Amino acid sequence: MIDTVDPVINGEMSSYRVRVKNQGTAEDTDISVTVRLPAELQFVDGNGDSSVSVNNSLVTFAKLDNLQPGETAEWTIDVKGVGSGKIKSTANLRSAASTGGVSEDEPTNAVSR
Repeated sequence: MIDTVDPVINGEMSSYRVRVKNQGTAEDTDISVTVRLPAELQFVDGNGDSSVSVNNSLVTFAKLDNLQPGETAEWTIDVKGVGSGKIKSTANLRSAASTGGVSEDEPTNAVSR
């Protein structure tokens, strides 16, 4: 996961790109990805390789049935700055191959004008 604008100015837009790549040699299945946004960011829109929904600050991508070796899935989350501070968004992945899950934080600076 990577932010496209840093710092995010209060009232302005930024995006996060979330990319999942199967770096293994076997198919992975039941892939689910979520992103927890901090209170300083407001979800605006999301799109990508599966549908995107949001409940409070938890962005959820619809489950992928499978991802072949070398294949990549990608989503974009559009957000608006609504606060200030040193913040982080956290992406979590679970799948048949990574039952313990994989987590990644993306730090961002949110600033007022």
